[in-house]
Formats: sequence, C-alpha cells, structure tokens
Amino acid sequence: MTITKEKTTGELENELKTAGSADEYLIQNSDYLLRQSISDALNEALYRADMTISKVIKDSGLTRSHVYHIFGGKRMPSRDKLIAIAFGLGLGCDETNSLLKKCRFAPLYAKDARDAVIMFNLAHNKDVFETNSDLEEQGFEVLN
Repeated sequence: MTITKEKTTGELENELKTAGSADEYLIQNSDYLLRQSISDALNEALYRADMTISKVIKDSGLTRSHVYHIFGGKRMPSRDKLIAIAFGLGLGCDETNSLLKKCRFAPLYAKDARDAVIMFNLAHNKDVFETNSDLEEQGFEVLN
C-alpha cells in the first residue's frame, strides 16, 4: 500500500509558479486539488459531526428550506450562511476555516474586526445567537 503525503498550499503554490503550463500543474497535482462540491463538503461535515440536518437548522438560526436547499446543492450559500451552518454543526474555528476553504470562501481573518468577533465566539463555544448578539452590539452585520 502506497501512502501519499499531502501537499501544503505553500508547496502547491511553489509548484504552480515553476510549472511549464497550467495543464502540467493540474496533471501533476490532480490528487491534491479541490473537486468536492459545496453540498458534498457540507454533507461530509454533517456526517463527521454525527448530526441531523434538523439539529443544524435549529442551531444555525437559518430557515429550514434554505438549509435543505444548500445541503441538497440547489442553492449556493453565502459566506455568512456557511459560517452560520458551521455554528449549527458545532465546528470550532479551525474546522470552520477548513470548511470555508473547501467551499472556496475566504477563511475567517483575525485582522478583520467582524471576523474576530466570530472567531472569538467559535473559540469560546458560543452559539450563533450569542454571536449575532455580539456582532450587533459591536455594530456589525449579523450572520443570516
């Protein structure tokens, strides 16, 4: 059995810069590139969290139909909705950032004041409702 070492983003960026062509890079690194749909990434996270969509709906503060459409691949979530779903899944900060990246969104960034509030709440196991209250208190848009 051959075990393939995972390449870091930095390693992939260096290879991309030195590749002779985009095709060459894509062929040589096909095992390391994202191919998963947002729906697949969310359903994988749901499975790993050992939760039901009903529980995620309750804990995310999002509407039932919207969450079902996102998980079913019928609707593209915004970054905020994905973060709310991460709260619903009970993810921590690192897991939330991993999910955001898998879904091709910018990760939470500690230098961004709004993101810092969200990160603090994820790190302190606060729920989405407390987070929205904290965001509103700081004058930021809530997750919705």
